[in-house]
Amino acid sequence: MGGPTPGGSPVAFAGATALTVTQVAAALIPPAWTTSVVMYLNQCDPQAMLDAGLKWADNYDQLGNAQEAANSTNLPKDEWQGKDRDAYDARIDEYRSQITGSKQLAFAVGSAMTITAALCFLVVVAMVVIAALIALYAVYVAAALAGLFTYPAVLASASAFAIECTSFLESVSGLVASVAAGGAAVITGAMALDIGWQKAHGNDAALDDFKNGLRDASDNMVWGTISRLERTATAALMKVGGGTPLGRNDPALRMPSPVGNPARGGGSLGTSGVWTGGNITDHFAGAAGDKNKRDEGLFEDPPAE
Repeated sequence: MGGPTPGGSPVAFAGATALTVTQVAAALIPPAWTTSVVMYLNQCDPQAMLDAGLKWADNYDQLGNAQEAANSTNLPKDEWQGKDRDAYDARIDEYRSQITGSKQLAFAVGSAMTITAALCFLVVVAMVVIAALIALYAVYVAAALAGLFTYPAVLASASAFAIECTSFLESVSGLVASVAAGGAAVITGAMALDIGWQKAHGNDAALDDFKNGLRDASDNMVWGTISRLERTATAALMKVGGGTPLGRNDPALRMPSPVGNPARGGGSLGTSGVWTGGNITDHFAGAAGDKNKRDEGLFEDPPAE
C-alpha cells in the first residue's frame, strides 16, 4: 500500500478518518486497536494511483495516434524510388515497431495501476464501513458502562465483532497486496520486454534511457524504502502493550490498546503521520528535494558537443 496522505483526495481523507475513529473506539473496545493497526498499514490514496494509471492510458492513446500518423506518411513507390526510399522505409518501419513496444508498456502499466487503484478503493470503503460499525458498538459499550445494558455481554459482543473485522481486513489487504505485487511483476516484465524490443528495432539508446530513468528515480526508491521500514516499525510499536483497564481482568481482552502503554505512542505517531501527509521519513524526503535529476544536481549530463 502507498503511504498515508489524507490531503491527497477525499478517498484518502475517508481512510484516515476511519483509522482515527477506530483508535478512539478502542478505548472502549480493546480488540479494535488491532483493527486500527491493520487500517494504518492500509492507508493509501487510490485516486492518485488511478490518476497515474489514466495518464498511462492517455499515453497509450497518444502513441496510437503517432502510429497512425506514421502509417499515413507513406508515398507511392512511383513517386519516390531509390536507395533513399529504401532507407526511409526501413527507418519508418523501425519507428512503427518502437511505438508498438511503447504502447505495450503503456498498456501494461496503466492497466496494473488502474486495477490496483480500484482494489485499494474497495479497501478504503471497507475500512469506513467497519469504523462506523465499531463506533456504534463503542456507543453501545458506553451505554452499558452507564448501566443501561449488561456490560460483560456487550463488551464480549463488541470485542468479537472487532476481532472479526481485523481478520476480514487482513484477508482483503493480503489479497490486494498480492494483486499489487503481481502488477509490479507485470510492469517489470513489460519494461524488460520493451527494452529488448526497442533495441531489436533500432532504438540503440533504449538501455541508456532506462539507466537514466533508474538513476533519476534512485533517491525516491531509497526514501520510499526507508519510509516503508518506518511505517512497519510504527505498526509494530502500535502492537506493544497489554489490555485496557476495562479489560484487564479478562485474559481474552488483554490486547494492545491506546491506554497507558507504548502502543499509544505508536498510535499517536502513526495517526499524526496520516493526517500530516506522511511519516517522519516522508517529511525529510520532501525537505531534501530531488537531488539527482538528470539535468541538474548530483548527476549532470555532459555538455553537448
